[in-house]
Formats: sequence, C-alpha cells, structure tokens
Amino acid sequence: MPKTRTKRSAQPDIWADEHLAEAPSPKSTAVRLSDKWQRVVRTYTKVSVFSFPIFAIVVLSLWSDVNAPVPVDTQKVANQVDSAGKTAAILAMNEWLDAKPAPLVNGRVVAWNGFDTKPKPKIDKALERDIVSPEYTIEVHHFTLVDGSGFSYTSEVAVAVDQVNGTSALSTPSLSPVAPAATGWDSSGTWFGLKTEQASEDVNVAVNQWAKAFTSGDPAVLRSTVGDGDPAHSYMPLTGVSGATPTILAAASVPVIEDGVVSKKAAKQLIVQVRVQLEWAATGPAVPGDQNGDSSITYDLLIDKADTATPVVVSWGGAGSGTSLKAYDQAITDRELTKD
Repeated sequence: MPKTRTKRSAQPDIWADEHLAEAPSPKSTAVRLSDKWQRVVRTYTKVSVFSFPIFAIVVLSLWSDVNAPVPVDTQKVANQVDSAGKTAAILAMNEWLDAKPAPLVNGRVVAWNGFDTKPKPKIDKALERDIVSPEYTIEVHHFTLVDGSGFSYTSEVAVAVDQVNGTSALSTPSLSPVAPAATGWDSSGTWFGLKTEQASEDVNVAVNQWAKAFTSGDPAVLRSTVGDGDPAHSYMPLTGVSGATPTILAAASVPVIEDGVVSKKAAKQLIVQVRVQLEWAATGPAVPGDQNGDSSITYDLLIDKADTATPVVVSWGGAGSGTSLKAYDQAITDRELTKD
C-alpha cells in the first residue's frame, strides 16, 4: 500500500530582510525622508557637475573686467604755459619794440601772460563758397610791457599755427595802457590776522646777530646762532658779503584770546620783517652819489623766546612768509657744510 507523504509547509527564511530587526521598512517615515534627501543630493550633484564649467567661465570673465586697466582720457586740453606759436609771438614782439621810430620809448617786455586759441566759427554749408575760412589755428598771445617812464601796458600778438606750414605772426602787436595804482590806501602790511607788536631791544640784538651769522659764510656760526641742537642739521649762509645792516620794519604775534579779549601778555614768539642792506665784497662799499633805487633785501624772521632776555631767530623767509614759518625750516639734513 503506497504511503502517502505529508507535504510540509515551507519554513520561513529567518535571514530574509523582512525578518531582520534592522531592515529598512518602506513604511517608516525616516526611510521615506532619507530616500527623498538622497534623491535631492543626487540631483544637486548632477547639476553642480554640469554647471561648474559655466560658473567658472562667468567668474573669470567678471574678474578680467574688474582688473582691466582704466582707460586714460586723452582729450587734449589747451596748454596755457607753452605753445607752438609762442616763439613766433615773442620774436614779433621784440622786432616791434626794436623798430625805429620806437613804438614804445625804452619799452621792454615784463611778462608773457599765456595765450588763447580762437575757436573756428561754424559756417553754414550754403555760405562756405562765399566766406573765407582759413585752415590754420589762431593763437592770441598776451604780454605785459613797460616803458622808460614806468607806465605799464598790455599787448596782444595774433599768430597763425599750422601743423604743416609752421607759425607766422598775423599782425603787429596791440598796445593798451594799464591804469596806475591808486594812492592813499594802506598797502604796507604783508601779514593778516596778527597782533601788532613793538620789537624790544633784545629782539633787535637777536636780529643783528642773525644778520651777521647769515652773511658770515660760515655754516657752523649760523647753526650756533639759530640754536639748532641737532648734529645732523646744517645751514647754508650767504657768502661773499663783507657787511650787512638790518632794519626792523614791523613786528607781530599770533593773538591769544583770554576771557574773550586779546591777551596783553608778552608773546613767546614774534614775526619780524627786516630789511637788510648788503655790502658785497666784490663791489665794495657804495660810492656816494652813485646809488640808484633800493638794493636792500627783505626777510620775514621767526623769533623764539621773544619774552625773554635772550630771543633767537629760528627761521626766515621772504616777505609775506612769516605766518607759515616754523623753527629750523632752513635746516639741511644729513649734510655737513663747512666754510671754504
């Protein structure tokens, strides 16, 4: 009798994913979010790979534009200091002044004051055939003249300037008198905003000591007189002078305000204007009756310790420079000057 065999049901695979405790469950919220972010990352990576070359090209293009040299404006500007027609204008002026009879008695050029370039007018095309329009440029040069009596004049010379043909004066100079300066107005001061002072006898002594040292030709004597203790400083004196006579013309100080009014205390620093009459060794003393005009030299001096019995000149310059002077302005640094 045949035996019947009972069919056994399949045994579950204990190693299958669904039986593992750590197997990812598609129903899990965390797993769904993880799959979503993985897709996002994969998409971003692909986009980045393909877009990076384009991004690099854009960055390089912008960088080259930023570092490109700024173009220089090469527009030509009228030069009022020099010009192609300047020489022609000066030659024409000198030739005119040397003419006989003289157009200006004992006249001479005091200054060349620049020039103007005359713009070419715009001419209607319908009138071009009937109106003469030169191809060259016209420069009008300005001069200041003076005659033998001291009267001043302004004068202009027109010059044609052509790049091919050169330059040529178009006419003789003009001549216009300049009104003389008015009389009766106060023009004696060269400083503004300073308090007028009276130079003391001690200040006068300091000025004489400075004038003697300044014209001594000895750098060491001048530095000692100025009182500059810096061993790296030297001072250049005038040389070839056999005598110097200073005269104080004016003295002033920077006003100090106390309680709303200008203080009356003695100033610690003074600005002094001095006229110095020099006697050069090469020419000797002036011969009586052989003097003409004023040959003196004018300086502004800065005087320190002006409120003491031992004031000292610490700086000097031309007339009008007093308000900008500073102690030891004239020092020559790191050069040792010696007397010949």
